Amino acid sequence: MKKIVVLFVLVLLQTQIIVGQNFGSKSKRLELNITHAAFMDTINPIVDILNPQPNIIPNKPIYVNTPNITLKVRVSDNRNHVYLDIRGSRKLLSSNQIFTKQFGLNKGINDIPIVAFDKKNNSVEKTLFVYYDPHADTREPEIAILAPKYDNRGIQVVASNSEQTDGNSLATDSVSQYDVKVRVYDESKLYKVTTNYVPMKDEGDGIYSLLFYPMPDTLKIMATDEWGNTSQIIHSSQVVVTNQSAREYIPQILNTGEFHALIIAIQDYKDNGINKLKFPIEDAEKLKNVLLNKYIFEKENIYMLKNPTRREIFSALSNLERNLKWDDNLLVFYAGHGIFQENSQQGYWLPSDATKDNRADWISNSDIRDYIRSIKTKHTLLIADACFSGSIFQSRSAFADVTPDIKLAYKITSRKAMTSGYVQEVPDKSVFIEYLIKRLDENQDKYLTSEILYTRFKSAVTNNSFNNQTPVYGTIQNAGDEGNGDFIFIKR
Repeated sequence: MKKIVVLFVLVLLQTQIIVGQNFGSKSKRLELNITHAAFMDTINPIVDILNPQPNIIPNKPIYVNTPNITLKVRVSDNRNHVYLDIRGSRKLLSSNQIFTKQFGLNKGINDIPIVAFDKKNNSVEKTLFVYYDPHADTREPEIAILAPKYDNRGIQVVASNSEQTDGNSLATDSVSQYDVKVRVYDESKLYKVTTNYVPMKDEGDGIYSLLFYPMPDTLKIMATDEWGNTSQIIHSSQVVVTNQSAREYIPQILNTGEFHALIIAIQDYKDNGINKLKFPIEDAEKLKNVLLNKYIFEKENIYMLKNPTRREIFSALSNLERNLKWDDNLLVFYAGHGIFQENSQQGYWLPSDATKDNRADWISNSDIRDYIRSIKTKHTLLIADACFSGSIFQSRSAFADVTPDIKLAYKITSRKAMTSGYVQEVPDKSVFIEYLIKRLDENQDKYLTSEILYTRFKSAVTNNSFNNQTPVYGTIQNAGDEGNGDFIFIKR
């Protein structure tokens, strides 16, 4: 027992020395926070369902035509061991261990609750919905490419005649329009057919088409039927250009997943002790419109929550966690009240059912960080327009070099955030969102990283706010960011 006490004292002293060196006279208050955090575990486990894959159609169950299903789950936790509870059957697993078990199904809808919790009772719960129908269609659609024609030389792109301008050769029309046309065979009704995630035009009799200008060198064609069965063809072929000046005019093409947005706006609070706001919903609608009109966000992939409760916000985040895929992109926007507590050094969002004096009804930055970490997207960008919203960052990270290599920025997984301030109050009439939307609307670049977007409106916010409000941009720590990747807004 004495050895344990001595060891604890040594660890505590070492923590004090390190903190004292870094922070000088302010170390006393920070000593307690860091020492306390060293012995607390507040991070929830992560559950990845490897089999079966979720239905690609939002809010639909997984359809099967056999009376059983093989469930494959991977769990991970920062403290190495985690309990997995499925239908009352509990098992202790080590981090990243894969659990496999076969379950019998009843006809109709079956729900399989999956709960993972660690020894500190941090927990996460997912529910798998499986619909057993002996006549369910589980066959994938068949795709045949009708146009363009591919051969070993690639797609032939012929540039027009060049004009002479000050002695320099300039291609006036470097590439032609190309029609992508496919035939899709499926016994069931089709839900969606896309090329490079852009919906194709239904011409009838299973024929779908889409016009490209210019022709990308890679086509990713996907077809999904009404049951959620999905097939895809990825056709890569080097583009052949007849002169060099034409090649220079072919823009960089990104092969991206879908773009999703969760837009949360709260201005009406049930507790009379919390002041109502006037502009969050109006601001949120403006952001939604610019995303739909200017960028490749589709209407069905934008989820708007107006005056949601705490439960409704968590439910929306859980749905995203369940349905989004590894190559998708997610933008989360929050406008509403924010609170910062000095004693816990923690920031909070206030949902519409929050009460002024009960923290149990608030949403902590740790909650948001945990969800962002568990939603397995390629890129997630959080935009928060609220008082003290900058406390989502564990530290205010300096800018990395802004890379012009868009493909590299997209390739590296990112978890970034931009907020209306660090730990300061911000006004109801948001200068932050005004200039953010203005820069998005005026943007002429095909590909716009969130970091470059931030640099374009940061000074305007500070110069036009009554309290020299300074927006903040950085990495959300411990959420899965891998370096210099970034969320990229892609113009239509």
